[in-house]
Amino acid sequence: MRIPTGESVGRPPAGRPTAGFGPEVEVTLNDLHEYRGSDLLDLDAARTLDLTRDFEKWPREQQTLWLQDNGVDLMLDHLDQWGLVTPHGNRVKLVRVDHPLWEQPSLEQLGRELSRPHPRVQTRVRLDITIYLLGIDATPPLTFAFQTANGARGLLQLTRLTEQPNSARLRLKVATTSAEAPVERRQ
Repeated sequence: MRIPTGESVGRPPAGRPTAGFGPEVEVTLNDLHEYRGSDLLDLDAARTLDLTRDFEKWPREQQTLWLQDNGVDLMLDHLDQWGLVTPHGNRVKLVRVDHPLWEQPSLEQLGRELSRPHPRVQTRVRLDITIYLLGIDATPPLTFAFQTANGARGLLQLTRLTEQPNSARLRLKVATTSAEAPVERRQ
């Protein structure tokens, strides 16, 4: 059984964080059905977690509770098209934004984007998950504003999608509450 690592796997780039945002973090997120590690993403902590193969055998209630307790915000899935999956217990709001916001992020613009009533991407709701469909011909970079169930906000950018094995390269910029302090996970 693999145990979630809980380790931050990103590294800040050279230079200072953008005003109002913590350092940029880069991670690889693997398809949740391939069990290769780094299958789950906690946006609040900017870290990946490993999914155990036993997970599929657990009762749905146990799965939901485990995802919630471990702060899992997003998972990657690729069947007929790419999708970002968010469990309802830790529901994440994603809104597709124009690429320039990544290059010149602003807390004010981030707030405007997150107040949009429509995510600018097709969604599917199934049982206890929401899937943000990226499209059959999704071409990176794809940039999103996000807000987690715990209130963390920021920008997520898919920079690469790879098939066989299925994975995505992601960059994150999490908004901070002050110039130095990143948003903390609420308990």
